[in-house]
Amino acid sequence: MRSPVINCYRAILAQVNQLDSIYQPKSQLKELYMDLTELAYYLLEENEHHAYMGIEQMFETIEEVDRQASINKASREEIDYIVGEIKTHLEFLAMQLNSSRLRTHIQ
Repeated sequence: MRSPVINCYRAILAQVNQLDSIYQPKSQLKELYMDLTELAYYLLEENEHHAYMGIEQMFETIEEVDRQASINKASREEIDYIVGEIKTHLEFLAMQLNSSRLRTHIQ
Protein backbone atom coordinates (compact mmCIF):
# COMPACT_ATOMS: atom_id res chain seq x y z
CA MET A 1 0.00 0.00 0.00
CA ARG A 2 1.38 3.40 -1.00
CA SER A 3 2.11 6.18 1.49
CA PRO A 4 -0.60 8.64 0.27
CA VAL A 5 -3.21 5.90 0.67
CA ILE A 6 -1.97 5.04 4.16
CA ASN A 7 -1.88 8.70 5.17
CA CYS A 8 -5.36 9.26 3.82
CA TYR A 9 -6.73 6.26 5.70
CA ARG A 10 -5.08 7.51 8.90
CA ALA A 11 -6.66 10.93 8.40
CA ILE A 12 -10.09 9.32 7.98
CA LEU A 13 -9.54 7.26 11.13
CA ALA A 14 -8.49 10.37 13.06
CA GLN A 15 -11.61 12.22 11.92
CA VAL A 16 -13.88 9.31 12.83
CA ASN A 17 -12.26 9.21 16.28
CA GLN A 18 -12.81 12.97 16.62
CA LEU A 19 -16.44 12.49 15.64
CA ASP A 20 -16.72 9.73 18.23
CA SER A 21 -15.57 12.15 20.94
CA ILE A 22 -18.57 14.48 20.40
CA TYR A 23 -21.27 12.40 18.71
CA GLN A 24 -24.41 11.24 20.50
CA PRO A 25 -25.65 8.53 20.58
CA LYS A 26 -22.38 6.62 20.31
CA SER A 27 -24.12 3.46 19.13
CA GLN A 28 -24.75 5.05 15.73
CA LEU A 29 -21.02 5.21 15.02
CA LYS A 30 -20.60 1.44 15.25
CA GLU A 31 -21.43 0.95 11.56
CA LEU A 32 -18.97 3.68 10.58
CA TYR A 33 -16.17 1.89 12.44
CA MET A 34 -17.18 -1.41 10.83
CA ASP A 35 -17.06 0.20 7.36
CA LEU A 36 -13.66 1.69 8.17
CA THR A 37 -12.30 -1.68 9.27
CA GLU A 38 -13.56 -3.32 6.09
CA LEU A 39 -12.00 -0.57 3.99
CA ALA A 40 -8.66 -1.06 5.75
CA TYR A 41 -8.77 -4.77 4.91
CA TYR A 42 -9.37 -4.09 1.22
CA LEU A 43 -6.63 -1.48 1.12
CA LEU A 44 -4.15 -3.86 2.73
CA GLU A 45 -5.13 -6.57 0.28
CA GLU A 46 -4.76 -4.00 -2.51
CA ASN A 47 -8.20 -4.98 -3.77
CA GLU A 48 -9.11 -1.75 -5.55
CA HIS A 49 -12.56 -2.87 -6.67
CA HIS A 50 -13.69 -3.71 -3.15
CA ALA A 51 -11.89 -0.65 -1.76
CA TYR A 52 -14.04 1.53 -4.05
CA MET A 53 -17.11 -0.29 -2.81
CA GLY A 54 -15.91 0.32 0.76
CA ILE A 55 -15.50 4.02 0.03
CA GLU A 56 -19.03 4.19 -1.38
CA GLN A 57 -20.37 2.39 1.70
CA MET A 58 -18.57 4.84 3.98
CA PHE A 59 -20.12 7.75 2.08
CA GLU A 60 -23.56 6.25 2.66
CA THR A 61 -22.88 5.58 6.32
CA ILE A 62 -21.42 9.03 7.02
CA GLU A 63 -24.47 10.61 5.35
CA GLU A 64 -26.73 8.58 7.64
CA VAL A 65 -24.66 9.49 10.71
CA ASP A 66 -24.85 13.14 9.70
CA ARG A 67 -28.63 13.01 9.28
CA GLN A 68 -29.10 11.41 12.68
CA ALA A 69 -26.89 13.76 14.70
CA SER A 70 -28.96 14.87 17.68
CA ILE A 71 -27.00 17.39 19.72
CA ASN A 72 -26.74 21.13 20.36
CA LYS A 73 -25.96 23.70 17.67
CA ALA A 74 -22.30 24.23 18.66
CA SER A 75 -21.59 20.51 18.34
CA ARG A 76 -23.70 20.36 15.18
CA GLU A 77 -21.32 22.79 13.48
CA GLU A 78 -18.33 20.70 14.57
CA ILE A 79 -20.02 17.54 13.29
CA ASP A 80 -20.67 19.22 9.94
CA TYR A 81 -16.99 20.16 9.72
CA ILE A 82 -15.77 16.66 10.61
CA VAL A 83 -18.21 15.00 8.20
CA GLY A 84 -16.94 17.33 5.46
CA GLU A 85 -13.35 16.38 6.28
CA ILE A 86 -14.17 12.66 6.15
CA LYS A 87 -15.86 13.08 2.76
CA THR A 88 -12.88 15.03 1.43
CA HIS A 89 -10.47 12.31 2.56
CA LEU A 90 -12.68 9.61 1.04
CA GLU A 91 -12.70 11.48 -2.28
CA PHE A 92 -8.92 11.85 -2.16
CA LEU A 93 -8.54 8.16 -1.37
CA ALA A 94 -10.68 7.27 -4.38
CA MET A 95 -8.52 9.53 -6.56
CA GLN A 96 -5.34 7.87 -5.25
CA LEU A 97 -6.70 4.43 -6.07
CA ASN A 98 -7.71 5.62 -9.53
CA SER A 99 -4.29 7.14 -10.25
CA SER A 100 -2.69 3.88 -9.16
CA ARG A 101 -4.88 1.99 -11.62
CA LEU A 102 -3.95 4.40 -14.43
CA ARG A 103 -0.20 4.05 -13.74
CA THR A 104 -0.52 0.26 -13.85
CA HIS A 105 -2.24 0.37 -17.26
CA ILE A 106 0.30 2.81 -18.71
CA GLN A 107 3.35 0.75 -17.76
